[in-house]
Amino acid sequence: MRSLGLGAQLIQGARLQLVATILALGSSLVSQLLIARTFGLSGLGEYSAVGAVLSLAMSISASGIPPTASRRVGVELSGGASTAVRRVANSGWLLMAITSAFVAILALLLWDRLADAMQLEDPLPPTILAIAMPFGAMIAYANQIFQATLRTRLAAVVLLVEPATLLGLSVAAYAFLAIRPAEIAIAGDIAAGFVAILALAATGHRPIPSRVEMGELLRDARALVPSAYGRSLLRQTDRFIVSASLGQAALGAYSAAAALATIGMRLIDPLGRLLLPAYGRFASGSSGRLERLRSVHVRLWSAYAIVLMGIPLAAADGIVAQLYGPDAGAAAEPLRILAVGLVPGVVAGVLYVAMIGAGQFREALAVTWLSVAVQLLLLGILPGFLALPGAAAARAAALTAAALGYGLFAVGGGFARRPLNRAIVAWIAAAAFAIAVSFLPLAWPARASLGAAAALLVCVIVLFGPEERTILVRAATFRP
Repeated sequence: MRSLGLGAQLIQGARLQLVATILALGSSLVSQLLIARTFGLSGLGEYSAVGAVLSLAMSISASGIPPTASRRVGVELSGGASTAVRRVANSGWLLMAITSAFVAILALLLWDRLADAMQLEDPLPPTILAIAMPFGAMIAYANQIFQATLRTRLAAVVLLVEPATLLGLSVAAYAFLAIRPAEIAIAGDIAAGFVAILALAATGHRPIPSRVEMGELLRDARALVPSAYGRSLLRQTDRFIVSASLGQAALGAYSAAAALATIGMRLIDPLGRLLLPAYGRFASGSSGRLERLRSVHVRLWSAYAIVLMGIPLAAADGIVAQLYGPDAGAAAEPLRILAVGLVPGVVAGVLYVAMIGAGQFREALAVTWLSVAVQLLLLGILPGFLALPGAAAARAAALTAAALGYGLFAVGGGFARRPLNRAIVAWIAAAAFAIAVSFLPLAWPARASLGAAAALLVCVIVLFGPEERTILVRAATFRP
C-alpha cells in the first residue's frame, strides 16, 4: 500500500479532526440547551462556573507543555527519530502529572473563597473538584500528542468522550436523573481524562522521566507559560467577572449567548494544534512553504468565521428564543455583540498558532497579555453601565485587540499583509450586510439564511483566491 505524504496525512487528519470536533461541539451545545431547559438559567450558570474553573485549572496544569511537546515531536519525526518521540511524550506526561497534582492542591485550598466571590448559590465540595483536575489535564495532552504523531483516530476518540458523557448525563437529568449541573461538568472531565490515560498507555507511553527531554521541555515550555496563562484568562475572566458582579443567573444568560457565539472559535484550537507539527517541520525548511501554509490557514478560517458571524447577527432574537426558550431573551443582545467578536477571535487563534509554530514566543506573549489587560479594564467598567451587553463588548474588544496585535507581529515576522487586509475588509462588509438583514420583516430562519449567504458571497468576492477554492473543492470531494 502506498504511504501518504505529509500533506495528504495532514489533510486526512484535519478532516477527521474536523468531523470529531463538530460532533463534540454539537454535543456540548445540546448539553447546555438541555441543562438550561431542565435547571433554568441559574442552573446553566452553575454549570458554566464550574466549567470555567476546570478550564482555567487545565491551562495551569498544562503550563505550555502540550504545544511544546507537540512541536518537538514534529521536529523529531521529521528526522525519523522515533525513540526520541517516545521519550518526549513520556517526559511530557510526567510533567503534566506533577503540575496537575499541584493545581489539585490549590483547588482544595482556594475553592471555597472563589465560590463565594462568584456568588455561587450551592458550590460543590472542594474535594470533588480537586479529584477531577488531574483527569482534565490529560485530555489536552493526549489529544495533542496523538495529533502530532498523526494518530488522529485516537485523538478523535479522546475528544469525543467528554461531550458524549455530558450529553448522556444531560439527557438523563432532563428525563429522570437527580444530578446537579456542576456534577455533570465534573463527570465529563473525569471520564475523558480516564480514557486519555488508557489510550496513552495502550500506545506504549508511560510517565517515565528522561532527564534530557524533561529539561528541554521545561526550557521551551517556560517561554509559553505566560502566554498560555494569558490566553486562558482571556477566555475565562468574562465568566468569572459576570458571575461575581451580576450573579449566577446572569452568568447563565451570558453563557447561553457565549455557547452559540464561540462554538466556531472552539474549532480553531484542536485543528490548529494539528498544524503545529507542520509548522515545526516547515520552519526549518523552505520559507515559501511556510508562508503558503500560513496564508491559506488565515484565509480559509477567516471565511469560515465570517459566514458563521452572519447567522446570529441577522437573527439572534429568534435563535435564542427557539433554543433556550422565551425566558432567555436577555441572551440575544450579548449574542449579537459576541458574534462580531467571533471573526477577530478566530483570526487571533490562527495567528497565535502560526506565531508559536514559527517560534515567535515573546511576541505572542506580549499580545496575549495586552488583550487580557484590555478585557480586564473594560470588564471593570462596561458591565456596571450596560450589564450583559457590556461584558460581551469587553470580550469582543479584547479579541479584536488580540487579532490586531498578532497580525502586526506576524507581518513584522514575514507574514504576508494581504490576507489580513482582505479579512478585515470582508469582516466589516459582511457584518454590515447581516445587520441590515436583521431589520427585515422576515422570520428568523429566513434572516439567518440571508445573513450567512451574504457573508459567504462577500468571502468569495473579497477573500478567496484560486488556492483556497482548490482546497475547498478537494475537501468537499474527499480528495487529499
